[in-house]
Amino acid sequence: MTNPFMLGFCALVLSALLWPQLLPWYLIPVTVLGGVGLLRQKPLLAGALLGATWISLYVQYVIQPEHHWGNEPVSVEAEIISPASGRSDWQHIDIRIVKPQLILPPGVRVSQKVRLSWKEAPLVQAGERWRLLLRFKAIDSVLNQGGFNGQRQLLAKHIGARATVLRAERLAPSTAFRTVLVNRLDTGLASLSHRDLLQALLSGDRNEFAPELWQALRISATGHLVTISGLHLSVVAAWIYGLVFFLLQRFFPTPTRRNLLLAMVFAALAVIGYGWLAGMGLATQRALVMLLLLMLLSLMKRFASPWERLLWALFFVLLWDPLAILGGGLWLSFCAIAIILLTVENALASEHSGIRMRLKQFLRLQLALSLGLALVQGLLFGGLGLHGVWMNLLMVPWFSLVVIPLTMAGLMGALILMPLDLPIDLLFQPANAALWPFVRLLDAVQTLPLAWWPLADAQGAALLFVPLAWMLWRLNSHWSRWLATVFVLPLLLAVLVSTRSADSWRAHVLDVGQGLAVVVEQDHGALLYDTGAAFGDDFSYAERVIVPFLHSRGISRLDYLIVSHEDNDHAGGLEVIKRNVAVDRLISDGPWPDAEPCRPGTLKWHALSLSFLWPASQPAGRVGNNGSCVLHIGGGGQSLLLPGDIEREAELAMMAVLPSATLLVAPHHGSRTSSGKEFIARVQPEKTVFAAGAGNRYGFPKADIVERYRASGSAVYVTGDSGQLSFEFDGSQVRVRGYRSELAPFWYNRRFGVGDSSNPE
Repeated sequence: MTNPFMLGFCALVLSALLWPQLLPWYLIPVTVLGGVGLLRQKPLLAGALLGATWISLYVQYVIQPEHHWGNEPVSVEAEIISPASGRSDWQHIDIRIVKPQLILPPGVRVSQKVRLSWKEAPLVQAGERWRLLLRFKAIDSVLNQGGFNGQRQLLAKHIGARATVLRAERLAPSTAFRTVLVNRLDTGLASLSHRDLLQALLSGDRNEFAPELWQALRISATGHLVTISGLHLSVVAAWIYGLVFFLLQRFFPTPTRRNLLLAMVFAALAVIGYGWLAGMGLATQRALVMLLLLMLLSLMKRFASPWERLLWALFFVLLWDPLAILGGGLWLSFCAIAIILLTVENALASEHSGIRMRLKQFLRLQLALSLGLALVQGLLFGGLGLHGVWMNLLMVPWFSLVVIPLTMAGLMGALILMPLDLPIDLLFQPANAALWPFVRLLDAVQTLPLAWWPLADAQGAALLFVPLAWMLWRLNSHWSRWLATVFVLPLLLAVLVSTRSADSWRAHVLDVGQGLAVVVEQDHGALLYDTGAAFGDDFSYAERVIVPFLHSRGISRLDYLIVSHEDNDHAGGLEVIKRNVAVDRLISDGPWPDAEPCRPGTLKWHALSLSFLWPASQPAGRVGNNGSCVLHIGGGGQSLLLPGDIEREAELAMMAVLPSATLLVAPHHGSRTSSGKEFIARVQPEKTVFAAGAGNRYGFPKADIVERYRASGSAVYVTGDSGQLSFEFDGSQVRVRGYRSELAPFWYNRRFGVGDSSNPE
């Protein structure tokens, strides 16, 4: 029988994904007493109360969301956890504070994890000790529909603060045995063609992955194959268990359960060792806890139901780390193990079945894993790799039966040869060769049609009905199958029926940091004004924010793409947009041969009018701020003014043709060089948006400029504070929705007060 206490506990912790806020401190004693008091009579309710209490307490302890470090630099001693990522000359590195040099404010733990932004960082290794002078910052990130949620990822990793490195001194190299072993493995793999994939399979290090490889893994839905997770641990456990049990039964047969227990112990030790080599990151810890518990429960006859074993595993994982709900690792690992349990729940009973039956079970399992994990990854990453099903159908058994065993065999041999200081590259040649078909298929998939099918939000929500319908169908009763059919119908309706209204139009001012990108939707058409910034060859807000947003809205074609001028924060993502979205007309005075010039005139666009107000003539030389393409959009008695980065000179020059506007995107992000009193009086905006990044180095928007708009009676919004801002114009009404407050008003999307987030002047 399912444990109602654990069911209530897990349900409430999982539901915290949708909470607007966690329990405040003053309610926690009440929920604890209520949970303990109801434990015997109402275990389901008791579990729910204690689950809500546990995640609230855990977040307060790990993240400390109410704490402010302030503006003053703090000197600390820290241990390097791992490099995280890089952008241009900046590197992101995770550390653990081990010794503060100054007295820290009350409540700050010495072991707190911090994400560093380190300019021109030296090569660092896990386990090194450094003395660092840090300036702390708030945990936040750009937040938009469909886009990557960076702050949610940080919280999932228990990173409670961000900081910029002002000064650094290496105190001691890493002496940890794991670091020495990983370095030796990296050196030994250097000559192999697929060393990046082997490093990921051995130590969990994916820093060597090229952007093209990440893209191929996403499209083929095979990223889980090279990420150490429950699948890898399960494969290692199964191989070790099978080999040890076979040898024991061959040479030391016994009718008792001794050999089974010994084989299980060896398998458990093997996966613990594998997890240690992978760095025992939080995702690995969770998968390890889940797998070890499932192995233990499999030995106990009391827990015969796979559903009960799965519930026990989930309960202990959430007890170990309730913040696991914020990351994709829990859902992938849990769903993979759930699919395995549900598909082969009678495997032990069929111990004496023939080869044909075992082959049938194996193929059934692989098909279920391929379809199930493709569905989960579609929900997590906003799209489906349509070739992911057959790729997983081929590659999951290939990795399980060939790649992972050969990699582990190479590792065992390397551990023997390392003390003798002998080369180890030959030991990994078989595994390297086994990766060749996988790499060739990755290359081929990217050239096939329909390689990636982006999911709009409505389609993703509809997909949630699929597993519910499947589980109801499995109950095999008349009423459950009737309910399954009812659940599937919303899926079909959401995919086939559009929910857009032709009577309204929408403007979305996206959060692209210190830059600008505005999407306007009307009827079945879309327009994009500016494309955000790009940095180096591997980072673009167009790729990180704009393209995922368009896909989430079901937009695959732009009627118009207007680039106001050439500055990077407005035009940096142009090429990314053109590669990923069909563009009918590009309008700009920038140096792009396929662009139409921006000149005064009016175009009819569905029920809206597009009035280009400025510049009056071709700008001389490079298109600067005052050469910005100024666009006025009107329809249904409402209007939007997009002035780019124009400054006072242009504001005054176009005063005669400047109309009023319901919504204004403030020129030049709220700089003092723009937004003159005459300009504001002429436009008379009811609402004003400042497209300015949180804590940007320019101090935009300037406080006196914000006050100038407020004094005119305009409501003021800042994308760095609100995230994406969406305005729906419907008749005489304008509905405003910010990402943090309305679109996704969840506790983990708020700005956590672990640093000063004010704009520097």
